Amino acid sequence: MLIVVSMVAFFATFIISVTSLIIGNIVSTVLSYYFIHNMTANVLWGSYFSPLMPSQLFILVSILMLIPQLIAIILARIIKKKRPTVFSRWVYLLIVVTSLSLLLWLVNVLFDNIRHQRIMDAAALNTSASFAVQEAIEVTRMYKEPFQPVYIEPVSNGVLVLHRRFFKEDGFDVNVEFLRWTWQGWKWTWGGWYEGGVGVEPNGLFVAYLQNLDDYLQTTTPFPILFGAVTNKDIKNLRITDGASYNKEVSLIIDPRNPNDHQRTWFAKIPRGADKELTITGFGANGERITERTLIRDEFLTDEEQSTAGTTSSILTTENQTE
Repeated sequence: MLIVVSMVAFFATFIISVTSLIIGNIVSTVLSYYFIHNMTANVLWGSYFSPLMPSQLFILVSILMLIPQLIAIILARIIKKKRPTVFSRWVYLLIVVTSLSLLLWLVNVLFDNIRHQRIMDAAALNTSASFAVQEAIEVTRMYKEPFQPVYIEPVSNGVLVLHRRFFKEDGFDVNVEFLRWTWQGWKWTWGGWYEGGVGVEPNGLFVAYLQNLDDYLQTTTPFPILFGAVTNKDIKNLRITDGASYNKEVSLIIDPRNPNDHQRTWFAKIPRGADKELTITGFGANGERITERTLIRDEFLTDEEQSTAGTTSSILTTENQTE
């Protein structure tokens, strides 16, 4: 198809005129749109063009087909004139540069569409797309024990995977992983985990924090993230606040394999501009306060304060809780 339209554009310019070429493109575009419009009632039609919609692919192909035609027109005019003027050379150069720029832009748009579709597909558990994400985690982490994604959340350039390991009656393991989608498939980028015992925390609220490491990772991530587990069945929801502008209700995520399990996981993306002190409060079914935790974000502390606090974020407890 590319060869034919290029030859038609070349000979139309060299022998006849560009007018016939313009008319041909208009007729072709109108006919293509007409036939695509007639197929909209077919529910299977859209799947052939995944991840694009039929109309999107129609626009993309129509624009792409103009590029080889423009190049063919330039070659035909160069051969026909043999000695193009300086002005003509600049016009031809402008057309070539514009065509290549348009091609790069279209490739980027196509990549963004494909990436968005792959990300949305991976968000559904127990599908081939989510299994591909799981395989990427296994390759990087090299887990020896089985693990199961509990929840997958799509973000701008990848997914956040919340999963569990070490399925024991008296302990738990909560993991958060961030994976990016690239032309080479899913790539693990960063993550963390939190382990605990059911009897360690009297009021059953476990908290962990992963700070923003974009400068170190040299990519864009959804961090910082606050995550953890709830083992107290009386806690129905959480609220996170920095005492100023940030105030967020967090839903507890039930393991789809064990819906009656008392352990529920949770996580929240924290705004990078939030205050250094975060308060996590657990509420009951009637809105009563059950427990509260306070976390100090290490990246806001001085070097001296960080050495005093330790290598991980400081967790302060209330109601005489200890950890």
